[in-house]
Amino acid sequence: RVETGMLVYGDNLRRRTVRVSDHASHLNRVFREIRPLLPGGQDSQLVLNAHCSVCDFWSKCRGVAIERDDLSLLSGMTSKDRSKALAKGILTISQLSYGYRPRRRNRTKLDAERAARSSNAAKIRPPARPDNKLKALAITSARRSSVLPDVPTVAEGGIRDYDVSAWNGLIAPVRTSDQVIAKIHGDVTKIAQSKEFVDLLQGQALEVDLLRPAEFRAFLAAELGKWSKLVKDSGARLD
Repeated sequence: RVETGMLVYGDNLRRRTVRVSDHASHLNRVFREIRPLLPGGQDSQLVLNAHCSVCDFWSKCRGVAIERDDLSLLSGMTSKDRSKALAKGILTISQLSYGYRPRRRNRTKLDAERAARSSNAAKIRPPARPDNKLKALAITSARRSSVLPDVPTVAEGGIRDYDVSAWNGLIAPVRTSDQVIAKIHGDVTKIAQSKEFVDLLQGQALEVDLLRPAEFRAFLAAELGKWSKLVKDSGARLD
């Protein structure tokens, strides 16, 4: 028989030991009044809160909440927000995530500075005439750049098969159909070959190098093999 219990209350989780017998009759009456209000005589809804950490049943309740993917696992979600979600039929964290939309933040001074730097970067072009201040020794890609056609590649300088360059590509989920892949590739090709896009890249000393889906898969495999071997041979490790 339990003689005493612990009452936890307040934002500071203050504790107070009470005699169960002093409150048993009142609690039993409250439970009898609540029971008919629950559908089908079910147990009351499990809701985790800040006081749970001092409860002997905390781990059990948390396990049930995880199994149910319960919204109360989100400690930053207020009871008001949780009630609104339940009223919309959103019962789990997964269901809540489907409708998540990030808030649009106000444009800050830092954002404006970044946009200005990006705009300036798009205007970068090599000088029309050599100014004799700097000399480009080599291009690290496999072939010469159309922006600097007179600069040889590193491979031309004697390091055979040298090819180190930055690139960007699009990757789709593994189960994406070939029809969808072909449609995306066709749309991207039209954009990448447009004069506006080409001029934008050339303004940053970049070039368009389109690959078909099969060619891109082979390229990815080659890149992974090349750099994986380099990391293993060099013994490089993350600190």
